[in-house]
Amino acid sequence: MSFKDLKDLFIKIFIILLFIIILIINVIEISKFISSRYKLLSLSSKENNPSFDSLNAQYCNYTSMFSEKDTVDYNNYIFVIIYGILLLLFWSNTIINIPSQPLSTNFNEIKILYYKNYFNYDIYKKYNYEYSFINGLRIFILIAFVIHLYVLFKEFMGTNEEDMKIHDNVKIIDELIINNIDCDLIMIHNPSKGKYITRDTLKTYLSKLPLARSVDVGKYVKICMTAIIINKNSNNAKKTIKDVQNICENTKCIYSRLENNMEDIFPENIDKYIDLIRSAIKTGEYAELTPAQISELQTKYTDIRKKLVDSFNIIKSYKSSRVIYYKFILITSVLAGIFFATSGIAYFLIYDVINKNKILSTMLFNSPLPLPLDYFINKYFNTVLVYIVTIISMYIAFIINF
Repeated sequence: MSFKDLKDLFIKIFIILLFIIILIINVIEISKFISSRYKLLSLSSKENNPSFDSLNAQYCNYTSMFSEKDTVDYNNYIFVIIYGILLLLFWSNTIINIPSQPLSTNFNEIKILYYKNYFNYDIYKKYNYEYSFINGLRIFILIAFVIHLYVLFKEFMGTNEEDMKIHDNVKIIDELIINNIDCDLIMIHNPSKGKYITRDTLKTYLSKLPLARSVDVGKYVKICMTAIIINKNSNNAKKTIKDVQNICENTKCIYSRLENNMEDIFPENIDKYIDLIRSAIKTGEYAELTPAQISELQTKYTDIRKKLVDSFNIIKSYKSSRVIYYKFILITSVLAGIFFATSGIAYFLIYDVINKNKILSTMLFNSPLPLPLDYFINKYFNTVLVYIVTIISMYIAFIINF
């Protein structure tokens, strides 16, 4: 195999890998969406579980990238890079030749960078499926790149105010919860296995802490908050946070794991949790909480709860506008990405790489696929049509059943 052939094969494999990455990211997103719809349908009209809503999981994609103040959708940033590379490969030859060739001639010939084949539009041929397919693919790449770049530009300029508000309040919730729970206490309890915080387990835990001679109100606030989220299933308590056991190891985007409204997770009245702490203190003969210290504990808890509820409600207030974005922009781009990515993989992998290798083609298809692509598409036109109709039907179904 010559160096030119190796270079051509490398570009083909590189393009295939880029399309595979696009396909994987989009399939993951659509899978989350389908799973979300299924879970939400399982809830009764009186139930609420924010962790079931895939829209809330989208907030986890936000990150500060260019500065601490900006808010960037990480998946969108990845797409800008991938589509940018594909744009360079599919459009660079056309752009370079614009000054030297008439537009009509320039756009009737497509040359992928470092790719040895040319794709020409033949006005005398009845079918130009191969040219039309590659041209459609590169037009999609151009449109996708422009859209994702525009979103990234808005994020870079700081004009995506809703995203920034949501991201800021998601971070506030993360910090308030992780800074006001006791991770050591969480690690020795597992609600999924029925290991809740009881008087005896709390007494054992307190025996390892230097609390005998002095009272650390801040520590007891953390214990109180921890007991609330750990004891979520005991005594018919309401749901709190999904997968509590791993909350200290995975502290990002706790908001997306909430199993209830914030005001329902953290109750206004915490007397039973204070009683639990006092009972453990009493049996362990530690320094007891005075009325002033209990009042201080309640005040600190109330302040934390208010901030959590406020941030939760701010995020929730943006949901109506975010639904429109998620529904028409995200779902459209995801399904379009899946369609064109699978089409690109099918052409470059199955038809181009495998079919032109007689050994692989014979092993997989018993005989080489019909050449050129025009005849292949003409022969399997109904199959291609069914695939296109399926994608369109999925899109309509997702929009209607959001």
